[in-house]
Amino acid sequence: MYSFAEDVQGNISLFFRVVISDEAAAPMRLRDTTRQIVATVLNKIKAEELGIQTYFNFRSHSEQASLREPFWEHQ
Repeated sequence: MYSFAEDVQGNISLFFRVVISDEAAAPMRLRDTTRQIVATVLNKIKAEELGIQTYFNFRSHSEQASLREPFWEHQ
């Protein structure tokens, strides 16, 4: 999911909320998983070329199931 909002500097930015599998969130895999997701998304949307700052937040399926925050649910 994504949303446009102001960042801490007041600039309109693109915020991504990404729920990943528990397996992909395992400590030994998390860094590679998040790097691949960020690289793929940035390559597709070309945000840097448009001058849009992007922010990514990741959460595992079990973390979301435990927290059950509506903001993170599919929209």
